[in-house]
Amino acid sequence: MTILCGLMEHPVLVAALVLSVNPTLTPAELRTIITSSATDMTAGTSEGWDRWTGYGMVNVAQALCEANPSIPLCHIVYPLNNTGFEINSVITIQVEASDP
Repeated sequence: MTILCGLMEHPVLVAALVLSVNPTLTPAELRTIITSSATDMTAGTSEGWDRWTGYGMVNVAQALCEANPSIPLCHIVYPLNNTGFEINSVITIQVEASDP
């Protein structure tokens, strides 16, 4: 049995989602999509791999778009990032979608 550390779960799940929208990808293509779509997390350095954060934080939305550019896109308009809410309150979510 193989046990993955907590950090490995995210890229594995992203890989499964990417393959769900484009099951014809080779392992090399899948790796390129996941690494090239990652958000670089190290300020003041060149983009790409570094020894502190690897390729960065996986970016699911970008990876899915790279794997299949014809999938519909959506983004949350409200609430804005870092908006605080009371525990157990009703939260209204507004989403905009487009079909490329």
